[in-house]
Amino acid sequence: MDIDLVEFGQRLKRIRRAQGLTQEQLAEAADLNPRTVQKIEAGQMDILLTTLIRLKTALDCNPGELFEEEGAMIAHETPHRPPAALRPFKTSADSHMS
Repeated sequence: MDIDLVEFGQRLKRIRRAQGLTQEQLAEAADLNPRTVQKIEAGQMDILLTTLIRLKTALDCNPGELFEEEGAMIAHETPHRPPAALRPFKTSADSHMS
């Protein structure tokens, strides 16, 4: 799978700006050098998995948001079934009512 580093950087920048953060603030929150954030956003740097985890943690976002088009569905979600966290729990009483 090829990752377009420029698109990735643009998504990172869009998410960062939406949260009102500067590159320096994101770098500090992710324990990265500000120049690293600048290079990633410019599509000039391939990133390590650990860097991705630091960024997603600092931005409090799903890693998929950094790879998918705006408004795109996350692979495990479908339009017919909400994510597991939103589905009601089924109890033993429910199965007796069916």
